[in-house]
Amino acid sequence: MSDPATAAPFRLAISASRGPEIEGRVLSGRVAAGDRLVAATSGRTAGVTSLRNGAGEPLDAAQVGDHVVLGLDDAWSLTPGDLVAGADRRPAVADQVAADIDWRGEGPLIPGRNLSFTVGAQTATGSVTEIRHRIDPRSGQALAGKIVGTGETARVNLTFARALAFDPFTENEATGALTIRALSGDAILGTGRIAFGLRRATNIHWQAVDIDRAARAEIKGQVPVCLWFTGLSGAGKSAIANALERALFSVGRHTYLLDGDNVRHGLNRDLGFTEADRVENIRRVAETARLMLDAGLIVLASFISPFRADRAMARALMGEGEFVEIFVDTPLAVAEARDPKGLYRRARAGEIRNFTGLDSPYEPPLSPEIRLATGGSTPEALAEEVLAYLASRGTLR
Repeated sequence: MSDPATAAPFRLAISASRGPEIEGRVLSGRVAAGDRLVAATSGRTAGVTSLRNGAGEPLDAAQVGDHVVLGLDDAWSLTPGDLVAGADRRPAVADQVAADIDWRGEGPLIPGRNLSFTVGAQTATGSVTEIRHRIDPRSGQALAGKIVGTGETARVNLTFARALAFDPFTENEATGALTIRALSGDAILGTGRIAFGLRRATNIHWQAVDIDRAARAEIKGQVPVCLWFTGLSGAGKSAIANALERALFSVGRHTYLLDGDNVRHGLNRDLGFTEADRVENIRRVAETARLMLDAGLIVLASFISPFRADRAMARALMGEGEFVEIFVDTPLAVAEARDPKGLYRRARAGEIRNFTGLDSPYEPPLSPEIRLATGGSTPEALAEEVLAYLASRGTLR
């Protein structure tokens, strides 16, 4: 009986690309001189003119597990991890897929939270957009439920930051399996099997526009930046952000302040305070802030944003240097003593659940651009610290 991996369509994971030569590991199938190949994501094709192994010895053919150098009749520019396939049996390419996920993370699988996905040898950031249903581990039957805990399996929709090449797992395990990790660290949070691509992913394209971010910023005479204030409830985030916006406005800067309470009256009025809703809250705000950067604005975002992963997601949405994390470092005891809205008192009385700092964690930034130790300083004085930072890096000119 033939090996299923050998009988499967030819797939090669690229390790190096040098003009008309490509090098990599055969994931499935076989290749020989004269075969036509395709660079999966670009669709560019070429013919195989020669094969040799890693020691430079010529080969008649290469198959699963072989490390091979292929000479082509065209020069390609590929990056490590890219997938090359037989031109007659091409893989699917999409930035959204449906997959069955075996979740191993310490907490539940949270839609909207950015993760790192590896498919074959390709890696991309992405997230779960929908939990369709859980899967019974014994029968394989669908189970109702939108919460996936540690050790559970579920059918989910995934979105990737870029299009990836793949085969359904049932057709080719080598290019249909995926691994999930956190954005930082190598710990595996889950594994999965791609079921199929979501066709709508190929029907949505960026619309080209004539006026871009640089032009909008230039007409305003400023450098767009997102100033992200994070800290406990009652830390002073909103007061400092408000003082900072007044100062920027007084010198003619174009700004907008996104405040955690205010956005829950409209944009996020449908969200509660579960961990999943908090993740979605920050995702929506971060996308809004990015649009405002495109408009050339200086954006001030004041949100508890308790989870590091979600602040990292917001940073990843923006360009280099456009995200400034400002940690309003106020001890819990001080924030609770202030309690301007009476929220700590209500949380202690059991009237509010999942309250950050009490029965829901706050993960302080490990290396924020700015740390504001509130102490006895006024909001205006702390706003001056932020202004000094912005001036030192050339954001205010």
